[in-house]
Amino acid sequence: MKESDDPTEYYAREMVNLMICFWIIYVINPKLRTSIAYVETASVMWENLQKSYVVANTPKIHQRKTNIATCKQEGFDVVEFYSKLMGM
Repeated sequence: MKESDDPTEYYAREMVNLMICFWIIYVINPKLRTSIAYVETASVMWENLQKSYVVANTPKIHQRKTNIATCKQEGFDVVEFYSKLMGM
């Protein structure tokens, strides 16, 4: 805790950090839990997971961009067409 920090704010931040850490540990695959179990902050925990497990899926990204670029209104009203695009 820094001297300038209000103790109430510090403990509130710590409580939120712990809640997020526990949530992340709870929702991820149990096999991955050991790789982040000893990290102290949720942001570092999340960064470690991203570095380790996020892989760009280039073909899927290209296909989605193509689908969006070639999407046509084809009789949909504006709201339906917009919803279709947003769904993509």
